Amino acid sequence: MAGLGPLLRTAAAFAILLMGACSADEPATVNLMIENFKFVPDPITIRAGDSIIWTNGDPVGHNAQASDNSFKTPLFFSDDSATVRFDTAGTFPYFCGAHPEMVGTVIVEPAS
Repeated sequence: MAGLGPLLRTAAAFAILLMGACSADEPATVNLMIENFKFVPDPITIRAGDSIIWTNGDPVGHNAQASDNSFKTPLFFSDDSATVRFDTAGTFPYFCGAHPEMVGTVIVEPAS
């Protein structure tokens, strides 16, 4: 059992190294659903550098496009998805180009 100390120290050092590699500062990918002609959740808050994946749960095509034209996904259909990365902090109202009554808001906080 005397040889167990160095092994435990090595395991602890490795665990600390892994925790640093999985830092909360790493960009995240956040899932957002389109259901019943609504963006869920809405609003959604992320950090700069994060990405949103919109997944279409409706039987018709949708997209997501910013009111200020800062992003626009292609039209995607049932069970398909589209991804946008947000590098700039701010508030981004958006809508579905095919169904303009569908609106949402992405709030991007500065990266920490």
